[in-house]
Amino acid sequence: MRAPDEQVWQVLGGSGPSPTASDSLGGDLASRPWAALDGDPGTRWRPGFGDQAGRWIEVPLGSTRTFDRLNLQLVADGRHSVPVSVTIEAGGERRKVTLRP
Repeated sequence: MRAPDEQVWQVLGGSGPSPTASDSLGGDLASRPWAALDGDPGTRWRPGFGDQAGRWIEVPLGSTRTFDRLNLQLVADGRHSVPVSVTIEAGGERRKVTLRP
């Protein structure tokens, strides 16, 4: 049985609301949603296998924040698909951003 992300987040010492995602690569703790935020290039959020369209990650910030940039690190290892766009949704607004190759 797979423990919910929120429960594992608490066991690992996470504070505040847990990041959540549409899904994660099963059986790999280093692929859960919070791995996208830890600054460690050896860990990352990885959704499950199959079609990747519509997969998402949500990061609750707990208060209003302003960002002037979002630094994403994408893994292009030649074995996995690479995102061509992301949609950012905040404050009731939604913006689709095309990623550079």
